[in-house]
Amino acid sequence: MNLSATYLSGTRKLEARVSNLSQEGLSLQCEQVDPVGTTAEVAIQASDDNLLVLSGKVLWVHDDPDRPQAMGIGLSELDSQARQALERYLERCTNPRHDGAEEEQ
Repeated sequence: MNLSATYLSGTRKLEARVSNLSQEGLSLQCEQVDPVGTTAEVAIQASDDNLLVLSGKVLWVHDDPDRPQAMGIGLSELDSQARQALERYLERCTNPRHDGAEEEQ
């Protein structure tokens, strides 16, 4: 997975890449990191041109100069509408729709 995203906290706005996404959280590759515990929103550009806006807290950071910087965002802060949108998106990722054509057998 490699999705474009915008990370927004009280102190930072970053362009980033989502490398892993689940109902519990996401892994965000970025140029800077916020401290563990920071509340933030991540807007993900979904493949179907919809913007998926998720809120949560920074659970871990990789701030080692020898590795790409990254943050783990826990998504426990999601309201029901955002959680449903995330579930629909993940379902589409795991079970892609066909374009209406039947597969040949």
